[in-house]
Amino acid sequence: MQCLISSIALRMADTAPDIEFDPRKSMFRIYRDVRFSKNKAPYKTNVAASFEMKRRSGKGETPGLYVGIEPGEIFIGGGIYLPNGEQLKGIRRMIADQPTEFLELVKSPAFRRRFGEIQGEKLSKAPLGYPRDHQMISYLKYKQFFIGVELAETACQNKRFLDAVVRVFQETLPFVRWLAVATS
Repeated sequence: MQCLISSIALRMADTAPDIEFDPRKSMFRIYRDVRFSKNKAPYKTNVAASFEMKRRSGKGETPGLYVGIEPGEIFIGGGIYLPNGEQLKGIRRMIADQPTEFLELVKSPAFRRRFGEIQGEKLSKAPLGYPRDHQMISYLKYKQFFIGVELAETACQNKRFLDAVVRVFQETLPFVRWLAVATS
């Protein structure tokens, strides 16, 4: 995984200088937190890495890219998985205030063909401060904002796997950068 991260860093250096690709910091630890789990297996069965926007001022998670490999599945994509309250308000405010820009991004044929819809948990009701009949209500209900593609586990054995990861990352960058503006 560290070799993959280093290779991604080289390939994405010009395309994404605003994202940190560091083999030491980007890779998730292999140990599981078993304190409150019934499953006491000490190690994870997956390997994953996240690549965040280079630190800006403020608290919370930053939008970024992600690759995860586990038995049965590979996921490549990006977004923001656990935005804090202020970040979530910023994203919703930008969706509501600039719907045309947001819709151009998520409704573009290339986006729809590659990613389909935004993924993530949604509220069952309209978020506080927004009417139920708001034109963007289906997007305002999201609590997480991420996109990506799933590949078969054998894809990582293909010599073109790095190309596939880089291609998905490049296609994910406009969405990640939009989120970075919304959360700053």
